[in-house]
Amino acid sequence: MALEPPTSFKELMLNTPEVMQCYDVTGEFDFIVVITARDMQEYEALSRKLFIENPNIRRYKTSLVVRRVKSGTIVPLRPAQP
Repeated sequence: MALEPPTSFKELMLNTPEVMQCYDVTGEFDFIVVITARDMQEYEALSRKLFIENPNIRRYKTSLVVRRVKSGTIVPLRPAQP
C-alpha cells in the first residue's frame, strides 16, 4: 500500500473553504470536487492553488454550472417494512 504525502489531497480539500463538496469516486477520475468562486478570476486562482501547482495532480477537468436545475441534500427515506 502506497503512503500518501504528508499533506494529502483529501486534507487539502477539507481545509479549503471554497470546496463545497468532495467525493472519492471510481471510474475515469479519482475525485469529483464542487467549488465555489465569485468570478472567473477567483476560480483561476483557486484552480491554480488546488490543481495546477499541486505536484500530485497529473490532470483535471472543469465543468462550469450554467444554470441550477435542482439542488438538495435531503435523502427521501421510507419507513422500514415490518
